[in-house]
This record gives sequence, structure tokens and C-alpha cells, in this order.
Amino acid sequence: MGRQKDTTLEAGRRHPPALHWAWAIGLLCALTAEGCRRDFNLEPHEARYDGRVYLLRGLLNWWSTGMDEVGRKLHKAGVNSVVMPGPEWLAVGQRIVKEPPDGPLVLVGHSFGADDAVRLARYLRDQGVTVDGLVLVDPTTPPVVPDNVVRCFNLFKSNPPTDWMPWFRGVAVNTEDPRTQLVNYDLRENDPTGRYANLDHFNIDNDDNVQEVVITEVKRSLRRSAVWD
Repeated sequence: MGRQKDTTLEAGRRHPPALHWAWAIGLLCALTAEGCRRDFNLEPHEARYDGRVYLLRGLLNWWSTGMDEVGRKLHKAGVNSVVMPGPEWLAVGQRIVKEPPDGPLVLVGHSFGADDAVRLARYLRDQGVTVDGLVLVDPTTPPVVPDNVVRCFNLFKSNPPTDWMPWFRGVAVNTEDPRTQLVNYDLRENDPTGRYANLDHFNIDNDDNVQEVVITEVKRSLRRSAVWD
């Protein structure tokens, strides 16, 4: 009798273990991304503010759950908002170009999602779309804020020992055009009572005070509708 082939070994040669891991990780990312999309839409007569807010989550959507909570709070306040995975910023931009908001446009992001929000703003600049508000929470490697942004508020917490690394901390941002209103607010330098001592890159977006600052900044860029009155 001839020697029987080891089909398991042959299968392993055809499908290396690394490919199985890549496939599994890709599937997990896709499922996680699908699960994090949130449309907090209001009926026209329920909206208290004109315009729309897009919130982008960070790496692999495992963190940045605070963006979901901000979306819910904005919805409760009468603001139409959408939460999306940060890596889908281009699809978000195409959606905005295809379906422009009825009023101001505000982009919000945390961590890599904040970096992606700046990329999204730059894409919209190339499409002739104005971004009324750009609210960033702990961006990590942000591009320069483009000149189509009216106001950018960047809330971050620096960490000098690790600021040289492009992760696990927030950094200040720069703008192309001096006419863009820019606020870089470092929690580490503005915390006389130690209120934010325990905040880090992974929980900053879940802090109630941070969320309230984000919501206040979002409202600042939106226009109140007649329903509010």
C-alpha cells in the first residue's frame, strides 16, 4: 500500500495559521463596527437644534463607548446625531456630501476617531463643505485642522513621560488657517483640584464632566430651531 497523505498538513500549507488569525480578526472588526453604528434621529418636530452631529469612535471600536453616551445625551437634548466607527470616515464623508445636513455640521471624535474626524473634515473641504464645529477628545496623531473648519475645540490630557509615543495620550492640534477658532484645552494643566487625576486615554470619553463639555461645544456650533422657542 502507498503512504497515506497527511491531509491536515496539506490543509495547513494551503491555509497558513496566520491567514486564519487575519480572517478571524477581520471578521471581529467587521462585526464590532456593525454593532457600534448608532443613528439618534429625531422627527422634525422634535428637533430643538438644526443641523447634524457625527461622532467617530476609536481603535477597533472596543473603546470610545463614551461617544455612544454623548450621542444619546445629544438626542435627549434635541440634536440629531450619528455614531460611526472612525475607520469609516470616508463613507461618512460621502454620506454627508450626498445628504447634506439641514443646518450646521459638527464632527466629534475620540482617540483615533478624533484623528479620523480631522481627516473627514479635510475630505469635506475638498468637496466644498464647511464644518461648523470640530470637537476632539484626546487625539493621538492628528493631521492639521483644515481651513473649512469654523471652530475646533480640542480637549485632551497630556502625559509628558509618554507624549513622544503616538498613542495612549492626547496632544494639541494645529490649524491651517488662523481664522479657524482653535481651543486646545489640556486637562492636566487645568486641574487644580485633581478632579481629572484618574482619567487616562481609555476612560476620558466616559467621564461625565468631559461629556458635558463636549455637548456644550457641540451646541455652541449648532443653531437652535424654532421648536426650541
